[in-house]
Order: sequence, then structure tokens, then C-alpha cells
Amino acid sequence: MRGFVLGVIITLVVVFGGAWIYLKLGMFNVSAIPNPGALERYMANMAMDASVEKRASKGPNPVPLNDAVLIDAAKEYEEHCSMCHGSQNPKAMDFGNKLSPRAPNLLRHADDDPDGGIYWIIENGIRMTGMPAWKEHFSSDEMWGIVHLLKNVKNVSPAVMTAWQQAAEEREHVMPQPAGQQPEQNQPAPHNPQGGARSH
Repeated sequence: MRGFVLGVIITLVVVFGGAWIYLKLGMFNVSAIPNPGALERYMANMAMDASVEKRASKGPNPVPLNDAVLIDAAKEYEEHCSMCHGSQNPKAMDFGNKLSPRAPNLLRHADDDPDGGIYWIIENGIRMTGMPAWKEHFSSDEMWGIVHLLKNVKNVSPAVMTAWQQAAEEREHVMPQPAGQQPEQNQPAPHNPQGGARSH
């Protein structure tokens, strides 16, 4: 039994000591250019999902879903979120794919995570990803409104889309383009012109 315990201790010392030496010698590449590998992404996403699920609200979105809420949310999204997560303005600055890990483009598909989980991420951010905590900037209702927007990016009414695109065109930050190069399209998700917002 004593030999087994000693073996476990030696193994732990070797593993953690080896990891410390690996980091101390600068072997770990901290550059944001390469995207994390498959194993790192799997482990990080597993940890994030479990952490958010444990801490997020399990109840429904308390803010009503209507055009007024979505229009306000679209304006906030374009001002504060779109530089990393995609804009309705194809000429706008978009550096989400320059982060490591890459920030998801939230306009390409509706977010299918639970409302409470999306809210928790907006409120608290995610460490070591570039996603900040917005709890000191947005009110609770504003964050819940953004949750509605992210859940319904493919199904907003024409009035919401018009206001959203106008807010996007008013953005001041435009990605500089090399001479002769066309701006990269953000590929916003198509919307259903017949599909208005639901009312709760």
C-alpha cells in the first residue's frame, strides 16, 4: 500500500513538475494567431458549459419578446458586440476571427443555448477568451433583450431588420481594406420577412 501511495505521489510530481517546466521555459505558444487545438477546445468548452449551466438562471426570459425590445437590443448589439460577433454592416470592423479562441459569428445562426446561459455569459463574460463582463454597462432588461435578439436572429420582423441595419450603417468603426480588395462579408443570417416577433 505504501508503495502504491508513493507511486501516485511521484506520478503527480512528475506531471505537475513537467507542466511547470514546460510553461516556465516558454514552450507554450501564447500567440493569438493559431486557433487552439481540438483537445484544448474540447476541454475548454466542456468546462465552460458545465460552469455556465451550474451558475445560470433556469427560469424563462422575464422580458417580453416584441419589436421594441428587439430594436433596442439590435442597437446595443451593433454598438458593443458586433466588432467580435458580426455586424449587419459588411464593411464594419470584425476581428472575432482574429481572437484565440475565435469568437463565434452570432449572425450566422440563432443561439440555441438556454436563455439563462446566454444571459449569464453576457453578464459575467468568459475568462481568457476576450469576452468581457457587461454587468456594469447593461441593465438586466437590456441583457435579456439581447438574449431575445440572439435567439431570434433568423426570425425578426422587417421593422426590426430595418432598424438593425440602420444601426449597423451608423457604426463608426470600419475595417480598413487593402487597395483593390473588397470587404469581407460577415454573412448575416437570412431573416424571414413574414416572421414577426412572438409576444409573450
